[in-house]
Amino acid sequence: MDFTRRQQQIIDRLRPKPVHHGQLETILIAVPNLSPEDISPERWQVLKDSLVQEGSNLIPLVVRRTEAYADEDYEVIYGADWCLVARELDIARLWVWVFDLDDEQAAVTRLEMELLLGNSAISTSSPDEIQQLSTLIQRSEQSLDRKIRQQFNSLLQHLEQSFEERITQQIDVLFERLEQSLEQKISHHSETVNSAIAELKQTFTEQSSSRRKVATSSESRYSKMKVAELRQLAKERQLNPPSRLLKQELIDLLDNADQSLVS
Repeated sequence: MDFTRRQQQIIDRLRPKPVHHGQLETILIAVPNLSPEDISPERWQVLKDSLVQEGSNLIPLVVRRTEAYADEDYEVIYGADWCLVARELDIARLWVWVFDLDDEQAAVTRLEMELLLGNSAISTSSPDEIQQLSTLIQRSEQSLDRKIRQQFNSLLQHLEQSFEERITQQIDVLFERLEQSLEQKISHHSETVNSAIAELKQTFTEQSSSRRKVATSSESRYSKMKVAELRQLAKERQLNPPSRLLKQELIDLLDNADQSLVS
């Protein structure tokens, strides 16, 4: 499986997924921060005509489960105007997508839906609201990036451990078979054979230990330091690290500086 496909699979697992899709009782859906007066007459009439003609909403609402309200079990994320008009018309059930979303995910989802489908019932966002949504999107992207990095690091570590374990098991099996075969064919030289096998195992153990030492020695001497310590050290060395640098990027910066001094 190539890198791009693995990355996409991880992103798909991290992305918020719908709990279910179907019809939901209108009275169970809370509509925060919107009243009928906030909906333009034109928009109200369009939604009313559609609901009367079709008997329900053509575009499913996006809602999330919540315990923030006394009587409602769900909160509308997108499609609040549909919900208000449906209540006015006494329409009992509406089509919904139900998600489990935190506040940041809900804000980003609302923004994405408005960009994709539009919502004339909501006035144009103020600069402060746009900045807040932009900040939320950036936080979500950073959170997703961290989760992807953690997933990949965990996956790589698991693969490395699994590979080493499989190789070790296979070598043990080969040594066991070799020992059995040699003992059967030349039983009168068992002492010599056992000594040779012991030497082979010792050689393999020493080589494995040497490889592990080389792998350990290649690890940066800054790996065990905390981010704050790395950032302070970089400042003391006048490397002027940008504040957005992550731990590995700070380690790379310090390692490159060390190499420049050596060269």
